[in-house]
Amino acid sequence: MKTAPIIISILLITACAGHRPIVDQKGVDMNAYESDLKECQEYAKQLSPGKAAVIGGMIGGAIGGTIGVVIGLALHDNKLAGELAVMGAGLGGMRGAIGAGAAGGGSQITIINECMTGRGYHVLLKK
Repeated sequence: MKTAPIIISILLITACAGHRPIVDQKGVDMNAYESDLKECQEYAKQLSPGKAAVIGGMIGGAIGGTIGVVIGLALHDNKLAGELAVMGAGLGGMRGAIGAGAAGGGSQITIINECMTGRGYHVLLKK
């Protein structure tokens, strides 16, 4: 159950650099379009949502773990503090990884759309 969000986020992250924007094809040379799209996708790959996900997971895990320890110690229960630290780190790490990874993937889509627009294509859907 816990692996499903991680798998979904990995699929979303890896699919973003392969984004194919919908463009108005009237008067468009599709061979040139494919070449331009490939170059724009390469630009987008320079932004690493996977790296952002790792960093987000580490930060989220640290924050979640710290909050768990503070709550447990505030209740004067060392055992509970340890359990809450583990749960907080796990949940915070997962949340941070998914959020940061998805944000990075969205940025890749923006890069591709802007690159294609800059090359003269009329991108019909920006999201």
